[in-house]
Amino acid sequence: MSLRFDAEQRFACGSCARCCRGHEIAVTAAEAEALRAARAGRFFREGDGADEGSEADPFVAKGGGLVIRRRADGSCGFLSPDGRCRIHEALGAKQKPLTCRMFPFALRPGTGSGAVLVASHACPSVARGEGPRLGDQAKELQRLAREWEREHPATPARLELVAGRALAPTAAEALRAALGRMLDAATLREALARVARHLGDLTRWRALRLGDERRSEYVVLTSGFRGGPNAPAAAPQQAGLVSRLLFRGFLYAVLALRERRANAPGARQKLRLVALLLHAHGLFPGVGGVRLGAARGVLVEPDPALDALLRQFLRQAVETAGGGTRPVAAELAFAAAQAQAALRLARMSAGLAGRGAATLDDLREGLLAAADLDQVDHGLAARLLSFFAGAPDDACDRLAAERG
Repeated sequence: MSLRFDAEQRFACGSCARCCRGHEIAVTAAEAEALRAARAGRFFREGDGADEGSEADPFVAKGGGLVIRRRADGSCGFLSPDGRCRIHEALGAKQKPLTCRMFPFALRPGTGSGAVLVASHACPSVARGEGPRLGDQAKELQRLAREWEREHPATPARLELVAGRALAPTAAEALRAALGRMLDAATLREALARVARHLGDLTRWRALRLGDERRSEYVVLTSGFRGGPNAPAAAPQQAGLVSRLLFRGFLYAVLALRERRANAPGARQKLRLVALLLHAHGLFPGVGGVRLGAARGVLVEPDPALDALLRQFLRQAVETAGGGTRPVAAELAFAAAQAQAALRLARMSAGLAGRGAATLDDLREGLLAAADLDQVDHGLAARLLSFFAGAPDDACDRLAAERG
């Protein structure tokens, strides 16, 4: 199968077990039967301090399929006290559910240029850029992708620039190439400005009203010019008030997922989520360790490594755009909004710690939280998040302002 991914991204499992907490872990019927036959229940723990062994079925029905039962704290029941997978330890890596073996990767069916493999920055190794290049792991990634495709066949979606406006695969490739070159600009602010102005031009009514063939031609021609060596200079613009207000909804979603990951579900968590919603809109003083006002006045260190991480995060979004359930422009706006949310959390963490500038480590932690939104990729919640992310040019301009 043809597989497209960001070859420069790096990954090696660090056995941190973050992916074993706060996520629903899907299993196929065949995997559940194989694990039952291997008496996997003897490795299951009902609670954090409980002994191993459970007579209850470790697998429960949810959403039309099966998932591993989770503990009250949201962690997988097969997680050992020292953060190890007991299935892996006792039965071998090949007995782990495909969902676990696949993470941090997600396979998208693609739209005319092969399937797309995305590495989630919700994995600390990906966020830190640790391990060998994905380009050097191509054979293993191909094997995993084929296995996933056999178990979860999917029909490629129509490639669209924005909802209802088709985009030819050749035009999408030209756009990805141009945006990739733009991200190589001397400064990150210049790169974001160039990306914003180009996406803003492509998503204006004068371009969207063209027929599908002429629109794709326009994308190819303007991408070649704006992504070329003689491209005009660009400067960030201030995003509109509506865009900035909508981003609060996006930021709340990040905070809500972080809350769900950190605390057990129940009435108290529901109250905290309501308080977080009010706080994100400036109507409540703060919740636990969340004080968004602490970000005020906090700068972002002029660290080349910090900007390199942001460029890499955006580059993956560009390289894999057109493979998901969102139109290309919405995918790019979503990634820019995630990066902005990560920077806001980084600045908040620095402010709470009494520091005047956010560091690379602050940003990495922020990206871990923001990237958890990757799991919300369909349904009403996904559409709302795209709405809150805003237009792609606004999202890039907001990100440039957040970077400072």
